[in-house]
Amino acid sequence: MQQLRRWSIDPATVRSSSVYTALSRLEDEELIEVRGPAAAKGTDRQPRMTYGATPAGEERLDAWLATTPGSYDELRLRIALARPADVDHLIAYALSAERECLERLQRYDAPALDPGAPRSWEALCGSILVQLDTIELASRARWLQDARVELEALRGRAERRSGS
Repeated sequence: MQQLRRWSIDPATVRSSSVYTALSRLEDEELIEVRGPAAAKGTDRQPRMTYGATPAGEERLDAWLATTPGSYDELRLRIALARPADVDHLIAYALSAERECLERLQRYDAPALDPGAPRSWEALCGSILVQLDTIELASRARWLQDARVELEALRGRAERRSGS
């Protein structure tokens, strides 16, 4: 749960009840299994349970990671769960999403906001939304570019370690 909160944009949305429900469902589907308790360091709290993927769970993860992410959030999750063997797929997905963001940005002709200019309500609201979209797309493209560069560096380190 701590790891999920670190990965989340809004850690308050990671609820223990949701996590335990998901763990129970994955265990019922035999995709994960209890590996044992892990002692809570430096406290008198009850030990945490640790889980690991079963062979069926590894197969399901492999299949999911090999498909194209359906959203930006799904790509973020895939990066969070990535293993060294997944890096090439993630680089390709990040590059594709980065290009898509940049293409969408090029199509926008974002008008400058001039609060004093006479405009209809609809035109003003439309202008605000276009500016928000351009800021979000530019930020997302930058993050994707940075993520891709970091993933390429990780791939390079893995290749040097393996002697490839």
